[in-house]
Amino acid sequence: MRIAMTPAPTERTARGRGTGFRAMLAFYAIVLVLLLVPVFSVPVPPLRDYPNHLAQMHVLASYDSSEALRANYTVTWQIAPYMAMESIVPLLSRFMKLEDAGRIFLALCLAGFVGGTVAVNAALYRRMSPLPAIAAIFAYNALFFLGFANYLFGIGVWLLAFAAWILLSGRSVGQRLLLGTATGLAVFLCHYFAWVGYGLCIAGYEAGRWLATPERRLRGLAVRMAAAAGTAVVPAAILLIQLPRMEGGYTGYWGLANWLSAMLSPLFFPGVPTVGAASAFVAVLLLAALAMRRLRIHPAMAVPLLVLGGVAPVVPDWV
Repeated sequence: MRIAMTPAPTERTARGRGTGFRAMLAFYAIVLVLLLVPVFSVPVPPLRDYPNHLAQMHVLASYDSSEALRANYTVTWQIAPYMAMESIVPLLSRFMKLEDAGRIFLALCLAGFVGGTVAVNAALYRRMSPLPAIAAIFAYNALFFLGFANYLFGIGVWLLAFAAWILLSGRSVGQRLLLGTATGLAVFLCHYFAWVGYGLCIAGYEAGRWLATPERRLRGLAVRMAAAAGTAVVPAAILLIQLPRMEGGYTGYWGLANWLSAMLSPLFFPGVPTVGAASAFVAVLLLAALAMRRLRIHPAMAVPLLVLGGVAPVVPDWV
């Protein structure tokens, strides 16, 4: 007679989770490889602002060793809310060609866009799902075409920081303030628009959690809002100190047509109508699935999404 030992339920569950996690990692690795093929298919991706950014990276990377650059440019470092590419690409260029360093940075922008979406979903549901891979369809969008590199990188950091905030939502106010300040500062240094989006997300998330409590005491809401607002103190102080040093300046609204174009920017890649059509088709499918309740929005995300949607029409096009 043969007797086989059956693993305990907890052990089988742990094995299943481990296998599922590895499968999800393999799945997203394939998604990212496919996503990044266009970036690494050309020496300089044809993005409108990108050559200008790359020229600036050349100045920063070669400044100390080039007498011609020092004669024509002055490099003055200061803490500013648009330093992602300036901090990463010159450093990478010490080990590789500048064009390769630039492409790696663009790859990080795309990977952050998808990875941040996956992280938020995993933080909300406490498990990884293949569904957030849909974000890859919208990664090549109008903002990417325009070459707004620091903002694109900042979006990924914003989403990752927001996922971290969700994971620590049950911790003490002090712990959340410490984490939120560190991650908020990281988002701020990438781009101030991303920082504003991060702040709106965590404030909306805390408001939503308060609405979900049965008591809904105002003191509880005040504590939650104070925790969210406290993360902005250090970046806001830096911004106020730097404002007088920023020569010139312009803040403008470019009208309803531009706002509509911006709202639709995730769906369209100018000059490539098939991408826009495919993205729009997927967006319609997602909306239909929501309407038929085949998909649902996590309750904790309802208020952040409403806040972002409500603020979007009044945000300046240029600051």
